[in-house]
Amino acid sequence: MIEKLKMQTQAKDWLSGFPIGSGRIAAMVSSKKQCDVLTINHEWLWRGDTDVPREAYKSAEFLPMVRSLLDKDDIYRATGIAGILFGGYGSGSALKNNFDCYQYAGNLKFEYRGECSFAERELDIENAIARAQRKIDDKEVLFESFCDCVNDVLVANWYSEDKFSGELTYFKDIKQPETFNYSITDNTLIYKGAFKNGTSFTVKVRFITDGTPYKSEMGWRIENATYIKAYCNVGCSASSLGEENETEKYAVDLPSYNSLKKIHSEKFSKIMNRVDFEIGDRQKHKTFLEERMKNIRNGESDPELYKIIYDFARYLMLSCSVTAELPMNLQGKWNCYDEAPWNSDYHYDINLQMCYWIAESAALGECTDVLSDYLIKRMPTARTSAKNIYGCRGVYFPLADDVWGQCTPESTFYGVWIGAAPWIAQHLWWHYIYTGDKKYLENTAYKFFKEVAEFYEDYLCEDSNGVLQIYPSQSPENRFKEHERETYGEIDGAMDFRVSICKSSAMDIELANDAFDYAIKSAEILNTDKKSVKIWKNLKARLPKVKISSDGRIVEWDSEKRQETEIGHRHLSHLYGLYPSEQFTADKGEDFFNAAVKSLYTRLDNTGIKTGWGEMWAACMIARTKDNKRFSEHMHRILQNCFTDNLLDLHPNFYPHIDSDVIFQIDGNFGAAAAVTEAIVSYHDDKLYLLYNLPKGWGNGHMCGVKIPGGHTVNVKWEDSKVTRLEIIFGFKNELRISVNGREIIAKAKQGEKKIII
Repeated sequence: MIEKLKMQTQAKDWLSGFPIGSGRIAAMVSSKKQCDVLTINHEWLWRGDTDVPREAYKSAEFLPMVRSLLDKDDIYRATGIAGILFGGYGSGSALKNNFDCYQYAGNLKFEYRGECSFAERELDIENAIARAQRKIDDKEVLFESFCDCVNDVLVANWYSEDKFSGELTYFKDIKQPETFNYSITDNTLIYKGAFKNGTSFTVKVRFITDGTPYKSEMGWRIENATYIKAYCNVGCSASSLGEENETEKYAVDLPSYNSLKKIHSEKFSKIMNRVDFEIGDRQKHKTFLEERMKNIRNGESDPELYKIIYDFARYLMLSCSVTAELPMNLQGKWNCYDEAPWNSDYHYDINLQMCYWIAESAALGECTDVLSDYLIKRMPTARTSAKNIYGCRGVYFPLADDVWGQCTPESTFYGVWIGAAPWIAQHLWWHYIYTGDKKYLENTAYKFFKEVAEFYEDYLCEDSNGVLQIYPSQSPENRFKEHERETYGEIDGAMDFRVSICKSSAMDIELANDAFDYAIKSAEILNTDKKSVKIWKNLKARLPKVKISSDGRIVEWDSEKRQETEIGHRHLSHLYGLYPSEQFTADKGEDFFNAAVKSLYTRLDNTGIKTGWGEMWAACMIARTKDNKRFSEHMHRILQNCFTDNLLDLHPNFYPHIDSDVIFQIDGNFGAAAAVTEAIVSYHDDKLYLLYNLPKGWGNGHMCGVKIPGGHTVNVKWEDSKVTRLEIIFGFKNELRISVNGREIIAKAKQGEKKIII
C-alpha cells in the first residue's frame, strides 16, 4: 500500500507545500488557512536571453603551459592559470557566469471569504493528487489539484455541499526586466509574459462554476458556489511546439473533471504500483507527518518513514518525467524564485546523476529517456567545446550547465574538470544493462560512449614512465592545503583558491576506467570498431593506478602529501569507485575496499558533510560496507536533519534574497531512496545480494517489482531479517548469481519465466 503524505498544519511557505507535476508542467501547492496557492512551472520557462555570449573560449593552445607547470609541481600558478583559461566566468571570479535561470510562470490562487479553520492536507502520491480541507463559516470546503499526466493540464477543484465565496486570481511578482499583460473574459484568463531579449510564455486559466463570477483586475470574485473547477495550461516559446501551438495542443476545453481525474489517476497509479514496498509495522504510526518527523528529531524510531521516502522519490521522478522534454534540474521542475538557487541548473559532478540513481531499479527506466535525449542533442556543442577548450576530439561536458546545453565552463576553478561526460555516461550504460535494448545501445548510448573515449584518446598525456596522465585534473569541488595563501607567505596578490588542480586525481582515474569499459563492452556487443577497441584497451591499461595512503585511505589527489583543507568536505568524489561505481568492492580487493571505507568514515567523523545530497551519497556508500550499525545511525540522522516535515530534501542556504536557512534541492530525495534500495536489494560484482545491509528496525517487510541488471525483476519478502520468499522473473539474461541467507545460488531460466528461489 502506498501511503499518503498527511499533514495537520497549513503550508507556511512555498517550501512546505506539496509538489505536483506531469513533467512538462508542475506546481507547488501551498494550502494555507485562508487560501490555496499553486505556484506554477513549465520545464522550458527559462529567461532565454539571446544576447548572452556562450561559445567556448579557445584556450587549447595554453594546455601545454598548464601541464608544464604541473610537471614542475607549481600548483599555485597552474591552478590560477587553469582556472581562468579552462574554468570560465562565475564562482571563484569577480565576474558573473553566463548561465540562464529557471523561472516560474506565476501563482493561481483561491482565497476564501469568511472565517476559516484549517483541518488537514494531504498528497496522494499513488494517484498524484494534492488535497486540503477546511471549514469556512462552519461549512466544510474541499480542495484538490493535480497535473493531469494524460492531457497534460493543471486542474484544481474547490467544492462543498454548502455555498462558499472567494477570489480566484492569477498573479506574479515581477522583480526583473519582464513584461506582462492580462486578458480576462467571463470565465477565461490569459496571462502573457516575456523576458527581455528572451523567452515568452502564455498562461491560460479557464474555470466553470455554479456560482456567480465577477471580473476583477487579476481574475474573478466568485459568489455562492458549491464548486469551482479551474483548468490551467502554460505555453512557452522555447518548447518544441512553440508557445501558441503548445497552448492550443493542450487546450483547456477538456472532458469533465471526473473523467480527467480518472484517466490521470489510472495512468499514474499503474506506474507507481510497479513496485510494492513495505517495511515495519504500519499500524504503529497513524499520526500526521509533521508529528512523526518531530518524534524522529526527538530520537524515536519510525522504520516505515523509509518506505514513505522511497515511494515519495518515485512519485517525484514520475511527476518530473511523464510528459517531459527535459531532464530534472536541481529542483526537479519546481521553483518559486526569479533568482533560483544555483539557477536550478544541471550540475554534473553528482547532482544530476543522483536524480536518476533509482530510475532503473525502481522500474522507471522510461524516465531516463529525456536524459538520454538531452545528452545526445547537446553533443554538437560538446564537440565544439572539446576542440576549443582542450584541442580534443570527442565530447566535453562542463561541471554545470543550463537548459540550453552550450557545454561551456561557467565556474572559474570549479569548472576545470573533464569528468562530467564520463560520469553521466554511466546512466546510459545502466539503461542498457537493465533493459538489454541493443537498438538503444547502438543508436544512442554507444554514440556517446565512443566520443567520450575519443576525448580521452586525445587528452591523456604520456609521462616519462609511459603512464597516461589525466591533467589538468581535480577532485570536484575540493582543495588541498599546499597552495593556500599562507603557504606563499606575503606574496603580493596571493589568494586562496577554492579548488585544487593536480595530475590524475583518484576520481578522474576511476571515471576514465569506467568510460573505457562502457565503450569497449558496447563495441564488442555490437561487433563494431575493432581497431578502436584495441586502442581503448591499451589506453585503459596504461592509466595511472589509484593509490592508498600510508594511513590507509584512498589518495584523493595525485600524492598523499596533498592534505585536504576541509576533512569533512561535502563531496566524496574520490570514493566514486565505492558508489555509484563498483570498483572498490570486497570481492574485487579488500585493500581498496577497506581504504575507501576508511576514507568515507574519516569524512563523516570530521564535521560531517552538511548537505542533504552529500549525506545521501554517504548513505549509499555505507550501505555497500555492510556496517549495519553505522548505516542505521546515518539513515536516522538523515531523517532528523536533511528533510522538511513534508519530506523535501534540504541544502544550506547561501542566498541573501531567500529568507530561509535552508533551500530545497531534489537530488537528495533520490539519493535517500537509492540507499534504501541498496540496503535491501543490492547488485554489484555481477551478483544479486539480498538484505545486504538491513537495519535491525527493518526486520520485517517485502520489496517486490524492483529491477536489477540483466532485466530481472526481484520479489523478496523477509521476516526477522531473513529472506522467507524470493521470486525472480527473468529478464534477457538466463543466469543469475544470488547471495541470500548466507548461501550462494546460481539460478537459470528463460526470459519471462518466473522462478521461486526460496
